[in-house]
Amino acid sequence: GEGVEPDRERYIALITRACDADIAAACYNLGHEELRAVEMDRGTATPEQLSKGLAFYRRACTLGQTKACTNLY
Repeated sequence: GEGVEPDRERYIALITRACDADIAAACYNLGHEELRAVEMDRGTATPEQLSKGLAFYRRACTLGQTKACTNLY
């Protein structure tokens, strides 16, 4: 939010809990975080990041997040 320092660890912890609770948007956001290196650095994500990011996108797609489905294809 405004006026506070970003806390990435807390953000990841919160969206992980939300994804574990089957909230599709949270799973999508986790996928986006893992694949961020691909988007920002043009392909420098590690194989583990790529695998985790795609897994989160698949889960989000299964839960009905159409954006995630589009990103998979």
